[in-house]
Amino acid sequence: MYLKVLIVGFGGAAGIGIAHYLLKERHSVAAIDGVKINPIIGTSSGIKQTRFYVAQNKTTATINTQ
Repeated sequence: MYLKVLIVGFGGAAGIGIAHYLLKERHSVAAIDGVKINPIIGTSSGIKQTRFYVAQNKTTATINTQ
């Protein structure tokens, strides 16, 4: 069973670590954070998830991970 998970406070070490783990397990992840972050998920991470949403300052960005 795959989960849809919302991570609040994605910019911290715990949020990033949890997001990586959940995406590697093929769960859907949405994250909210108030700080500007750079894309951290790329092809080198081995993540096959196609969609990852980050809400920053009322903006949602889609990062293609394939």
